[in-house]
Amino acid sequence: MSDNTAGAKRTTTAKPNPAGDFATVRRRAPRPQADRAAAAAMVVTNAENTAKASFFGTGQGVPGVSLIPQPAAAAPVAEAPVVQEPTAPAPAAPVAEAPVAEAPVVQEPTAPAPAAPVAEAPVAEAPVVQTALTTSFLESKGGPTRGWESHGVNLIPALWPLLRSRMTRDRKTSGHDLNLGHYIDAALRQAKLETEHLIALHDKLSAERMGDLPKGRKTTLSLSREARENAAQILELLEGADFARKGKDVMSALVLNFLRALQKEGDLPRPELPPLI
Repeated sequence: MSDNTAGAKRTTTAKPNPAGDFATVRRRAPRPQADRAAAAAMVVTNAENTAKASFFGTGQGVPGVSLIPQPAAAAPVAEAPVVQEPTAPAPAAPVAEAPVAEAPVVQEPTAPAPAAPVAEAPVAEAPVVQTALTTSFLESKGGPTRGWESHGVNLIPALWPLLRSRMTRDRKTSGHDLNLGHYIDAALRQAKLETEHLIALHDKLSAERMGDLPKGRKTTLSLSREARENAAQILELLEGADFARKGKDVMSALVLNFLRALQKEGDLPRPELPPLI
């Protein structure tokens, strides 16, 4: 750059001779008249050509003649090689990530919905007193071989008609040939042998009857060994509590409770006999 600049300065600072080429011509030795005419003609021709070049912009003059001396061409200056600065590496093109397959969602097994509670059918209570009455009836068929013997029974008068009415009713529904002894036997075998319980039965019956517990009516009936033994134990318990004279009332209360329990269980059903074959 510095060499080219210096050459440019020399070009602009060089001043042409004000007298031009004509001054140079005047200082030359005199020529012959013919040479002067040829030279004058050439000068005119060069001037015209220069004017034409200036007007048309062709920049071409007369070959071999230069009106304005041209400076010597500057020697070409070798330019220093341009050092390429290391360019930053182009950013790597973003690599498209391969789509990651999502893991399938595993549905957790749901617990089965709780089953609706099934309304249980009410379980019918076992007919305890009916079973006891039927057992007494069946065992009595064995007679003395089964231990059945006659035994005195004393009850309040109002209770005997209730026993007969129930017996008649059960005979019709069950088909069994029942008698009063079967009811007394079943009542004694179902009795709770405790002193306090027996006395409580008496007090309840006395309260219901408003103390009207008249003299009893006695009869003899066939009872099982178990029923007879229970009757004897009841008397012992009452005697131990100084309550033996109320034995008739306690026995009446036991039979009355048994009849009421039968009433709650309904009619005595006819048994279903198995087929013979």
